Formats: sequence, C-alpha cells, structure tokens
Amino acid sequence: FFLGLSRLCDGGHFIFRFGWRGGTLSKSEDEWYLTATQRMFALLFAHFVKVKHFKSEYSHQADTTFYVVAEGFRQDLYTSEGMGDKLCKAIQDILVAKRASDLPDILDFLSGLSTPSVCESIEAL
Repeated sequence: FFLGLSRLCDGGHFIFRFGWRGGTLSKSEDEWYLTATQRMFALLFAHFVKVKHFKSEYSHQADTTFYVVAEGFRQDLYTSEGMGDKLCKAIQDILVAKRASDLPDILDFLSGLSTPSVCESIEAL
C-alpha cells in the first residue's frame, strides 16, 4: 500500500488482488487477521471516493481471492494526515515483528478509521 499510495496522483485509482482467509483459520488467527484487514480496508475507504470489489465469473471461482478497485484518491487528505510516514513506519515494524498476530497492534494508527459503518462496508465486499 505504501509504495502505491505514495506515488498515486490525486483522483487516481488503486487496484490490487486480495485473498480473504476467514473461516479456514483457528479462532485466534481469524481474530487478528480480521482486525488487520478491517484497518487496511478502512484506510482505503477513508482516502478514496469509492471502493468496490471485482471477481471474474470465469477465473478463480474456487478460491477466496478478488480484486479491489479503489477510485478517486484523496491525496490531500492522505498527505495532511501524514499517512505515508505512518505506513512506512508500519512496514519497518512489520519486518521485525515476532508474530503475525502483532499486525493489528502495528496498524493501531488506523483503528480510528475502522468504524462500525466502515466495517459493514468491508463486510459487503
């Protein structure tokens, strides 16, 4: 996210493939994965005008991956919040993290964006 968003122009689009692992993990793994996913998607919902998903009817129907299309990047908001610096620090922290379950704590700076209404929008993807 850091590299793509740091180079994206105002009004730009961001597309990536995402794989949801929910339901296939233990309860403790599902919890940290869900929290981290909600925080990352909340970042998108806060900094793009529109976020939607796309899954081909012909390819990858058997797996849980889909494409995320975020439209209308709000570069001024991203920059004014210092989000690039925060994501850069998060990457450094992730690289030295001892456990994957540390990810939600590393992304805690995004927790305020992950409101109940945003979480409902994420679930709708």
